[in-house]
Order: sequence, then structure tokens, then C-alpha cells
Amino acid sequence: MAKAAAEDPSKPALILNTDMITIPAFNAKKAQMQRFGYTVKTILNYIKHFTLFLRFLLMDAHVDLQARQPHEHQRIKCVLDNVANARKGLDNAMCRLFRSEKAVKEMPPTPYMCSEVIRAAQTNFDQHMIAIRTPGVVGSYGEMIVHLLIKATNLADL
Repeated sequence: MAKAAAEDPSKPALILNTDMITIPAFNAKKAQMQRFGYTVKTILNYIKHFTLFLRFLLMDAHVDLQARQPHEHQRIKCVLDNVANARKGLDNAMCRLFRSEKAVKEMPPTPYMCSEVIRAAQTNFDQHMIAIRTPGVVGSYGEMIVHLLIKATNLADL
């Protein structure tokens, strides 16, 4: 990475304490999130951002772990690999969850079911539409619509 002209070359490099970035600490945080009842999607989002942070640490020129601390660089790469594997497992769990929700989800009515309801309600609907358009019929337009909706609802419950 090229340095900007205004940047001071004698400026000390950023010292970052990465001792707390460990596989057990990550697993403990993930277990804590699950214990608190976070959804799989929220945990996946956390892991995604944690992965981005680890990748930033590995490639940032100011931290420069690979040249200054190769052992620490390798350790963080191992943590990153572990986090990636954990994310794959949660991605698979999320897919299974979606499949199970899809299996029990109530499907919308088929066109055949809709046509049965429409066919059964057609005569009442036609009568009400004629009554609405006819001037001088007892009852208001709103009462007719409410009556029609009640009839349609009762037919749909059959």
C-alpha cells in the first residue's frame, strides 16, 4: 500500500493487542448469543462482521502482522478459518430452518378452489350488483357491500 505524501514516515506503526481474538472466545460469544435467544440470522450477521474485521487485521498495512508478528498473523488466520467453518454450519442450519418452515406453511388457495368459491357466490353477487345499481332499493350501498362480504366469507369457510 503506497503512503500518502502528507503522511509522516517516522510515525510509529499501530500496535494492536490481538490476544483476545481466540477460537474459545469466539465460541463462547456464539454460545452466549444462542443462550440469550438470538436468531440464527442475527448470529450469522455477527459472524459476517467479525470475519470482515479479521480480514481487515490480516491485510492492513498499518498493523502489518505478517511482517512484524508472523506467529500472530498465522494464529488469526486459524481463527478466521474456524469462524468461516462455524458460519457454514449456521448457513446449513438456516437452510434447514427455511425448508422446515416452508413444509408446514399454509399454501395459498389453488385456482380451482378460488373458482369454486366464485361459482358458488356468483348468483348472490349478481343479485347484489343489480340491487346496488337499481335506484330506490331499500338499504344503502354500504349495507349491501357488508352483506356481500359476509356471504363471501361464509362461502369461503365451507
